[in-house]
Amino acid sequence: MKFTIHMVSLRHWVMDRRIEPYVRASGFDYLTQMGYTRLDHRLLQALKERWRPETNTFHMRHGEMTVTL
Repeated sequence: MKFTIHMVSLRHWVMDRRIEPYVRASGFDYLTQMGYTRLDHRLLQALKERWRPETNTFHMRHGEMTVTL
């Protein structure tokens, strides 16, 4: 499996003044301060190998693990 990285630095993102109050009111204004985060490709590869699409879970040594929001 090949991982594709789409890197965008939000430090260069300029927020339109018309939407600024809405972004602040929603609590997402911290996103304008975020930068690039490095990914651990070995970790992603290991998780990919343990993913079971039939049950939407990861199969780990200690049992099944699922992603929750």
